[in-house]
Amino acid sequence: MSKGFRIRRILSAAVLLLIGTVAFRSHAEELPQERIYQARDRVFPALVHVQPISEVFERGKKTKQTAVGSGVIISDDGYVVTNYHVAGNAVKAICTLASRDRIPATLVGGDAPTDLAVLKLDLSEYKGKIHVAELGDSSKLQTGQFVLAMGSPLSLSRSLSEGIISCPDRYLGSEMTLEDGEKTGGFNTWIQTTAAINFGNSGGPLVDLEGEVVGINTRTVVGADGLGFSIPSNVVRDITTQIIKKGAVSRSWIGVDLQPLQDLDMLLKGDSKKGALVSNVEPSSPADRAGIVAGDVITKINGTPVDARFDEEIPPIRRLISEIPVDSTIEVDYLRSGTPASVSLVTRRRGKTRGKEKEFADWGLSAQSLTLPKLLELNRTKRDGVLISGVSGVTTKERTDLVKDDIVVEVQGERIANIDDFDKVYKKYKKTKPNRLVFKTERNNVVHFAVLYPKYDEPDPGSQ
Repeated sequence: MSKGFRIRRILSAAVLLLIGTVAFRSHAEELPQERIYQARDRVFPALVHVQPISEVFERGKKTKQTAVGSGVIISDDGYVVTNYHVAGNAVKAICTLASRDRIPATLVGGDAPTDLAVLKLDLSEYKGKIHVAELGDSSKLQTGQFVLAMGSPLSLSRSLSEGIISCPDRYLGSEMTLEDGEKTGGFNTWIQTTAAINFGNSGGPLVDLEGEVVGINTRTVVGADGLGFSIPSNVVRDITTQIIKKGAVSRSWIGVDLQPLQDLDMLLKGDSKKGALVSNVEPSSPADRAGIVAGDVITKINGTPVDARFDEEIPPIRRLISEIPVDSTIEVDYLRSGTPASVSLVTRRRGKTRGKEKEFADWGLSAQSLTLPKLLELNRTKRDGVLISGVSGVTTKERTDLVKDDIVVEVQGERIANIDDFDKVYKKYKKTKPNRLVFKTERNNVVHFAVLYPKYDEPDPGSQ
């Protein structure tokens, strides 16, 4: 074989290799694009633009406010999943479908701890076709996997952004407080993604390239680029099923705060390589009454081993406890200074942070019933009284007379045990119209007296 022939063969092989490489790259680049189109077409028809009207209390007054968000239809009969912070307090809502038809919707229920809510479309007069998105399996997500975020960022409906999974099980630390005072984020980890999630995307679907919903877009970090978070679809499936069946989610509670053992086991005595460290026990809680104390290491719940070496392993343990039926007797195994022990306790229902709220217009304030989480937050053990949730400032001479988070225990010497007592006293004095009222309150567990000057619709200066 001549030298020239060998050179020509080498060059021909190189050309063929180059052509093959270009063809492979072309096919590889074309495939994700086509899969994006296919995933888009599977879910876009089920995407909705959500406009809720919610009741809120601001500066002692009940008002209505509108918002915008996103949602996705998950059933043929018109159930829509969105975020609690979008529509969890909605009195009504309008959902705009992909067809641009506007359909009224009602709130079925919301779950603040997971930031999820379910709306029901009123399909009684709708003649079009309802498209449904399929929930996928979020446990199969992998770091680096392509995903699509769909929704209405900044009210720009039918928008899509593309990115990857940065972390399939991100734990964001302590619970976060929503605008209405409820806590979220304690029972699940989050899907972290680079797909752009902006205000208005909340409640929209995070979609894999198979066209399945693997998460519900929830939040972003202001000022950060490519840092969005979604609720995993397996959590969405569980919570929405409960809301649709029962209107709410019921959770058991035993009153312990947990902490991972990482970097702390060197401080613990004995063999504490597995388990979850008890960092705090709420007073008068089931765990407190059973004798569990801070520093114990819980190893089993009802025979199920629990282990938390890292932060992201705490939410599954909370969820394990919460999914036990309320008022159940359970066994808790733990280590104290390396010595095994076991106790029985009865779970209680985990209450809402935010109690029932009412406006008392003549008094220029709004008040809430006291809940256990709020009492714990305020470091108060007594359950009597009502919480001042807002003050307009027009019925007191001094701003310090009555302030938000004061606990009212008496009005004109009449004991206030709960919000119903407060309402009865309000209605009583609304009829007699006294010029002033004396409130006995507690502020930071210190007794305080406030003088309030009611502002009636028809003032009667002569009444006492």
